[in-house]
Amino acid sequence: MKSGLPEFVSYINRKLGFTFLYPEGWREALSGGDLFIYPPNAREVNVSGKIIFSPCIAMRIGQKVVKNPSKFYLEFISETSNNFEGYKLLWDSPSNLSTGEKSHEWSFEYTLGYHRFTAVFIITQKHDTFFIMDGSCLKTQFGDLEATLSKIIGSLSLL
Repeated sequence: MKSGLPEFVSYINRKLGFTFLYPEGWREALSGGDLFIYPPNAREVNVSGKIIFSPCIAMRIGQKVVKNPSKFYLEFISETSNNFEGYKLLWDSPSNLSTGEKSHEWSFEYTLGYHRFTAVFIITQKHDTFFIMDGSCLKTQFGDLEATLSKIIGSLSLL
């Protein structure tokens, strides 16, 4: 372990064309076409009968012709803010993946049931495929997990 972070391993999906790093020992699960990665000691949070793991990384991939990535990001963030109770934007910033594709990152807080969460998102695209990755956890866990979630989100690369 270096600088307080766990050892990381690569997740590679050649079929869909992406890769990222995540902490060794975290579990992978597929649900509805989305990939979820969470630690074995993730807290199970019951929100209206639905179990949510905290922390959790989610990778969503879709196909949509996007002619203007900035406009797509604004539409996505507008939809996101409308879908989450108590949405509070913490920061947002245009960025680039290590492979050169333009991306956009942002962080926000939201409420599910009686629980307050913090999330970090990144959105990018390659040709007609968009990639959305987020890391979220209970707000009370974020201070301890921020560096790990940021490293995971920041390691996203397209093949």
